[in-house]
Amino acid sequence: MNNNGINCDNLDLKAKSKKQLALEYGVSVKTLTTWMKSKGLETGYRKILHSAEVRKVYNSFGIPRENVPFKSVMR
Repeated sequence: MNNNGINCDNLDLKAKSKKQLALEYGVSVKTLTTWMKSKGLETGYRKILHSAEVRKVYNSFGIPRENVPFKSVMR
C-alpha cells in the first residue's frame, strides 16, 4: 500500500519511461531520478522502467492523481 492508501499490487501497470513518470508527478526526469535513488530504485541509464519498477515507484511516492482508479477514490 502506498502513501495514498491505495494498493498498487492490484493495478494493471505497464512499462513506462522515466519521462512519462516525471510528467505524471510534475517534475523533471532529473528530479525523478534523484527521488528514485533516494529509495534505492536505481535503474542506471535505462529510460524504460518495467511494470514491476513502476509499481515500486508508485508504492514509494504515491500514485499520481491521474492514475488513481475511480473506485479507489470513492472508498
